[in-house]
Amino acid sequence: MKNIFIQKNTKQKGFTLLFAVLVSTLVVSIGATIISIALRQTILSGTTRESQYAFYAANTILECAHYWDTTNKDLNGKLVFPVDGIAQITDTDIEAQDVTCADVNIITGSGNEINGGLARPMIEDGETGGFKFFLLIKDRANISGLLPYEYCAEAVIYKYDNGSTITTTIEAKGYNTCDENNPRRVERGLVEQYES
Repeated sequence: MKNIFIQKNTKQKGFTLLFAVLVSTLVVSIGATIISIALRQTILSGTTRESQYAFYAANTILECAHYWDTTNKDLNGKLVFPVDGIAQITDTDIEAQDVTCADVNIITGSGNEINGGLARPMIEDGETGGFKFFLLIKDRANISGLLPYEYCAEAVIYKYDNGSTITTTIEAKGYNTCDENNPRRVERGLVEQYES
């Protein structure tokens, strides 16, 4: 009588399970990488958008300062931004009521909640330096129909009398938010210089 032994191959047990675990790990890794890239792209596009808002705020205050320095620089013989940095127009002057930008009076500070909004001379290195004012730019009546926005800007106007000409430098800074503690606060600046 013959004995026939059938030997079973036991070495291949669990191979399908191991292969399935490897494939699923690979798919999960690829998915996590794609999600990570998408999140970084979303943050980057948001930062770009906020940077544009800060730039627009800086441009707004720069145009405002340029306007009041060149177009209407003389209100009844008083300069809005004088050469020596000492304000000739005060918040008690009737003319000061007309000096407005973005619904904010830059002399009296009315309509502004940041830093009093008051334009004032700056003292630098023991001498009168520039003239500084702030703007709070916001959608007061929500006329845009979008979410209400609120941006801040500051400008410093330096005027130097060279004898024959007056050189004016306007340094404008815009911020996408007025919250100084916001970790996503973006600052953009513009500088304009011209002679008159």
